[in-house]
Amino acid sequence: RHTLTKNLVVMETEVTRQMWKNLRALQSSLPADPTVQDFGAGMSHPVQNISWYEAVLFANLLSVQQGLTRVYYLDGTFTVPLNYGNYRTGEIHADWNANGYRLPTEGEWEYFARAGTITPFSVNEPGYYHWTQGSCNAEVLPVLESAAWYCANAGNATHPVGSKAANSWGLKDVHGNVQEFCWDWYSYYTGETWTDYR
Repeated sequence: RHTLTKNLVVMETEVTRQMWKNLRALQSSLPADPTVQDFGAGMSHPVQNISWYEAVLFANLLSVQQGLTRVYYLDGTFTVPLNYGNYRTGEIHADWNANGYRLPTEGEWEYFARAGTITPFSVNEPGYYHWTQGSCNAEVLPVLESAAWYCANAGNATHPVGSKAANSWGLKDVHGNVQEFCWDWYSYYTGETWTDYR
């Protein structure tokens, strides 16, 4: 039971290697693309092997580049912005009223990934049961394979973003391809009712 009170604008796909390269050309303090090319070398593949700290740095630099207000700071009064010189030091605070780019909370991510469904995935996979949930065998979960790159069909590599079916809200790669970061750390819901849980 999680109520979200803010509107969301979400990227259609994961951040690609080309997006990372393009921003780095304009914001040279962005670290080099850390992708391990043996696991997906194409520029339309998702950037991979980044840290959570590099993800929030990317968000701040993209915000600056597009004239938006940065979200991430080193202090709760939002006077010391997170940048290349300090992004790996200390606690990071988010200005939830800023209009810049940010990572979604886990609750927000689940909301837009499910796209209004109540099933485990945004697609209704009839073969998904307790004994098939960890399956890496092809064609065990064919509906999921139509929407996600994962161990059953990915060949131990990433694939071009958006090459699988979108969810009903037009978002692609919400399941599979690479793991995606959220603002908060993964944990189980407590069963309590939450509003804008962070």
